[in-house]
Amino acid sequence: MDTLQFADSKPDVLKLGIVYPLPEKTIVDFMASHEEVKILEELDNFIELEIKSLAFDHGLKTKILGKKDAEDWIGEYVPEKVYQVMKKTWNDLLPETDFSPKGVLPSPRPPQLCPGCGHRSAFYAVKQALKGTDITVADIGCHTLGYLEPHEMGQVLLCMGHSTGTGSGLSLFNDERKVVAFIGDSTLFHAGLPGIINAVFNRHNLTLVIMENGTTAMTGHQDHPGSGKNFNGPTDAISIKKMLEGLGVNSVRVVDAYSQEKLTEAIKEAVSEEGFSVVIATHPCMLKFTREQRRKGKGVERQVSVDKEKCEHIYECLKVFACPTFQLMDDGSVITSKELCIGDGSCIQTCPVRAIGYQDK
Repeated sequence: MDTLQFADSKPDVLKLGIVYPLPEKTIVDFMASHEEVKILEELDNFIELEIKSLAFDHGLKTKILGKKDAEDWIGEYVPEKVYQVMKKTWNDLLPETDFSPKGVLPSPRPPQLCPGCGHRSAFYAVKQALKGTDITVADIGCHTLGYLEPHEMGQVLLCMGHSTGTGSGLSLFNDERKVVAFIGDSTLFHAGLPGIINAVFNRHNLTLVIMENGTTAMTGHQDHPGSGKNFNGPTDAISIKKMLEGLGVNSVRVVDAYSQEKLTEAIKEAVSEEGFSVVIATHPCMLKFTREQRRKGKGVERQVSVDKEKCEHIYECLKVFACPTFQLMDDGSVITSKELCIGDGSCIQTCPVRAIGYQDK
């Protein structure tokens, strides 16, 4: 898009690669050399306020333009959004542009858990243990995607670490509906302990499912206190089970998320108890695991396939378990994607007619 016909020159752009701490000298020098500066910032105006403070402290006369109306505070700053914000600020700078889609559009694709994700297996098992009227509370993490169909786990989501506290509140004066909350192991260490202490102290009738995958998967596989290492090297991993017992949690069950029948039974037992109970659904993050395997020169050793003669088109693998590896063909048959399947086999136990099994590589 050539803007030269609409303005004497294109605007200078200062792109901040690091925002904490702010590169103050770079920002001040940039503002000092311009009469007017527009700040483009997603959501809240934290950086805008810091930059205005810098301008005041340095006695700059630069006109600083921040967010103008409610729309500037909402949504992702994708190209179309940035164009709209800039157009409101400097109308003559940009030409009229049509952002409507052109050509053949891809089919809609909702966000999904990775192939082999232990959270998918856990949600599948937990759902078998609950009634449709029971209450589930989500938290921040990869497992937040459990809110979507077909899992539909997590009717409430507020902020990081809220799930146990919110679940405790929803359990009050509630004698008929079970309440199950979810939290990831990283979020547990970061912001989840106060809610657990509150639930123990007040003996709330609540079951917490800790989705333990050994890493901070959602934001890039950073280590956490249970990982056994940090940036500097190996550390003593904090045992979640021992930590909970130290906090006074008397009911703690640990089950591999891939052991779906055992996990379903553990949830049934936990929700039937009085007071606060915890089920730790544990399984390594398979995205991280497979990447580590590839770095070691190891690929996928085996993959699953669907036996067309056994398949009765129940579509449990597609509609209920919902691993993206499974694909529905025009003739109604189901195949597995060689590009997506990691051969974890967590899907095999979900098929009612045992039509899913391992195939030779």
